Amino acid sequence: GTNPGQVKLTGVTVPTGLTLNANGTVTVAANTPAGNYNVEYTICEITNPGNCDTVTSVVTVGAATIDAVTETTTSINGNTGGTTASLTANDTLNGNPVVIGTNTGKVKLTGVTVPTGLNLNTNGTVTVAAKTQAGKSNVEYTICEINNTGNCDIRQDLAQKR
Repeated sequence: GTNPGQVKLTGVTVPTGLTLNANGTVTVAANTPAGNYNVEYTICEITNPGNCDTVTSVVTVGAATIDAVTETTTSINGNTGGTTASLTANDTLNGNPVVIGTNTGKVKLTGVTVPTGLNLNTNGTVTVAAKTQAGKSNVEYTICEINNTGNCDIRQDLAQKR
């Protein structure tokens, strides 16, 4: 504030991704990695600007909720082969559809179990090779948040071949 009886806050050490506001609140920018952040600031009395103290507060930033949702693909003709829709079509990060990529706010897709004759593509689709035996195959994958690499979910989806 600027009136007698009020105080002024000045950031000393404010980590990247955090903003110390004049009212004492801290704003956390989108895609700030999860963790504990030390915010150091001075608090000074307006009427007596020499009356100050330095404070360090800990701000805890949690990881976004990540959810890989089970899907069953439309059947692909195993004789001719083809490609499914993305297995990540219903997956979410912080309530929003996931985007596979390498930048902050995106997720990394990794195949865990991909049966012979199937290929998990980098865009989340599955390619069924021509002459693949008809039936149902489980494809297991993980999605992990790029800026919080330990924030992952694993899912097993069903790829059908006719």
